[in-house]
Amino acid sequence: MSRTKAILIAAYIALLIIPAITVIQNMGGLGNFSNYTKESSSLVYLGMQIFGLYSLVLLFTQVLVGAFMIPLRRTFGGWFLKWHITQGIFIYLLVLAHPALYFLFILQTSENFEKALTAFQPQFTESDIPLNIGRFGLTLLTIGVFAGLLRTRPFLMRYWRAFHYVNYAAFAVLLVHSYMIGQDTKSMPFALLYPLFVVGLLAAFFYRRIIKGSQ
Repeated sequence: MSRTKAILIAAYIALLIIPAITVIQNMGGLGNFSNYTKESSSLVYLGMQIFGLYSLVLLFTQVLVGAFMIPLRRTFGGWFLKWHITQGIFIYLLVLAHPALYFLFILQTSENFEKALTAFQPQFTESDIPLNIGRFGLTLLTIGVFAGLLRTRPFLMRYWRAFHYVNYAAFAVLLVHSYMIGQDTKSMPFALLYPLFVVGLLAAFFYRRIIKGSQ
């Protein structure tokens, strides 16, 4: 295995470990996990937190991989593009699971189906701004994902890359949403990732749009 490949794999694994460490620390250690199983709503809320953190981390890797696909394929081989597409579908389902669990949490705690539906409906109070930002981010991500999946269709073959740039905006919007509303996102060590997210997003966009676009 080349040194570059080993470093990239190690960095990917490190990113996957950080959300788990953050959640475990915030629950007071694995020994307190049994407390979350006593009430299904607590377990659902925990799942919502975990899915949210991993969605953000994996979206970050997806943005970087998409931007630097050509050098990464040289490093890992031709199969890397297929892995990128497969991971993209998995991440999208993971992102969808986050609001779905939020809906279930509200339903369990309020026992009011109409109130639970507000998980998906835009609200217009000041306290709902972070949630509305998340909903907007999910909409942008949906556009970007389906543009990639349908890129071979005649009506998208010429323009799908332009639509795919929406993924950068989606990640930026979801980054704001997560920081405004999240508790774990402000906890260590996850909080250390935000500067990395911002720098990585800017680097990916600059490389894809400026450097690669001029070649």
